[in-house]
Amino acid sequence: FIGFDACLMATAETANIAASYADYMYASEDVTPEYGWDYKAIGEYLASCPESGGEELGQIICDDYYERCVELGEEETAVISCVDLSEVDRLLKAFHQPARFIYENFEKEEIRGAVSMGMEEAAAFGWDSRWDGYSNMIDMGDAMRRIESAVPQAGEVRRCLDRCVVYQRKGSGMEQTTGLALYY
Repeated sequence: FIGFDACLMATAETANIAASYADYMYASEDVTPEYGWDYKAIGEYLASCPESGGEELGQIICDDYYERCVELGEEETAVISCVDLSEVDRLLKAFHQPARFIYENFEKEEIRGAVSMGMEEAAAFGWDSRWDGYSNMIDMGDAMRRIESAVPQAGEVRRCLDRCVVYQRKGSGMEQTTGLALYY
């Protein structure tokens, strides 16, 4: 597994790179609290359950992360996911279809308008100001849901994303997130 105790790392781009090196990735789509993961609890779990697989460990890490956010009153914006990296290639191949459709049809006003509005309304992460910088990260599944009526192939991306993100914890302010962001 590869885990990112850092901000803005649960992205399709990061998962694509990590897939060559690990079976599972644990990461957050958004800004993470400063206190970080509970490495002692992770080590204790691994010591007591050495036969556990990457998905089980991912659930432990995600649950612990979320519970720590609850303790600090930061659960509303907490989001973390466990990604099965063996599914990333299928996800990216599926994503190629709507991306190609958008590229080939962007001159059509109805496509351009639907895609532009969908991307603008999709769940966004990180910073969005001249002072803090621009992260330009949006939730992949939420974006595909919002453009699905204009870009039918977007539905297959969402189905592949559901297979790729095997576990996720999220606060009430992150209900529309699906576990992986993309750079937009």
